Amino acid sequence: MNEARTTKKSKRGTILAAVGGLIAGGLLFASCGGNADAEAEPAPAVTVTAEPEVETVEVTVEQTPQECLEALNLADASFTISSEIMNAIMNDDVAGMQSGVQELQANVDPYTEAKTACRAAGN
Repeated sequence: MNEARTTKKSKRGTILAAVGGLIAGGLLFASCGGNADAEAEPAPAVTVTAEPEVETVEVTVEQTPQECLEALNLADASFTISSEIMNAIMNDDVAGMQSGVQELQANVDPYTEAKTACRAAGN
């Protein structure tokens, strides 16, 4: 039983010490505020003007040769036609398949010529 009283007293002592420390710290902090009636002097105005440095940079932009653009356009068209042929095959559309194959065959020579010209333009 004495042990229980000692524990209660030590807990109360710890709490009182903590509260007292907080109050003392608050009072000390509040008293360090200085003279509230004194006027603060304004800081002097400073104006800084910096001249931007201008650097000229030359940029070379390469353009895609027209032959290459033509080859890419023909390749895109060929992929679209191939997709249409695949749809015709899946739907058992023989006429659509034959028409697509003819269109695709018509693109082979122009594509080959454009591809060859494109590669020559790149050298």
